[in-house]
Amino acid sequence: MIVDEVPKPVKDLVHEYLNLQINSCTVRAPYYRNVKRIRAELRSLVGKGLPSEIVEETLIYSKLRGFILEGKSEEEIRDFMILQGIGVDCSGFAAHIYDKWLKSSDRGNLVNKLQFKETSFYRSIIRRIRPIENISANDLTNEKNSTPIKLNQISPGDLIRLKGVKRGDHLAIIYSTTRDESNSLKQVTYVHSSPAYQKDNGVKFGEIVITDPEKDLKDQQWREVDKNGKCWTLECLLRDYEQNRNGLRRPNFLIKPE
Repeated sequence: MIVDEVPKPVKDLVHEYLNLQINSCTVRAPYYRNVKRIRAELRSLVGKGLPSEIVEETLIYSKLRGFILEGKSEEEIRDFMILQGIGVDCSGFAAHIYDKWLKSSDRGNLVNKLQFKETSFYRSIIRRIRPIENISANDLTNEKNSTPIKLNQISPGDLIRLKGVKRGDHLAIIYSTTRDESNSLKQVTYVHSSPAYQKDNGVKFGEIVITDPEKDLKDQQWREVDKNGKCWTLECLLRDYEQNRNGLRRPNFLIKPE
């Protein structure tokens, strides 16, 4: 089998989100979305923080709220973080991943690669001041910044465009692909910050076993399931499926010029 993965700097950043070092505990970053659209907050408090920023704000808020971290389990710390609104949403996670990808390959930064819909002069200034905070899932997956692809074309860095569990858009990043010696796709691993799966929300991996490469993505075997065997990520893919053209997108900013 031939496994193709995202670059090492990207793998390292994903690992940091999955293994936040908070006091003496290793904690997986929970999901948090800034539904109130409060823009004056720190990035980690609006769902757009880097791992180091999320850790720093967790330590600060634990002191402010009198929450003693010593001896607490990962679940207890995650519950506290969610209560305080500390975490990362899907677009914040993806934006940092792609920004790391571009910078580590000397190809600039993400915000300069994206095309945004025409907005007011004020919004353009805000985007320059707080770029990551103003990148949405739709920005990354719309027709200006991505190109629809077929399942057999899929490679690390590609996107799965989905609808949110309750509202808005969602996305997942292809982390790795596995192909056999004849180049037939066998398995796909994706990573995202998911609002679903109740207490198992946040940054996590999912796997798709390719049972028939001639069929669409939705017809494969999805292994990211809750305790009742339901795959919420697949459920989100199935919403507006035809409009999304099977959900698979290739970010234009990752396509190297010939």
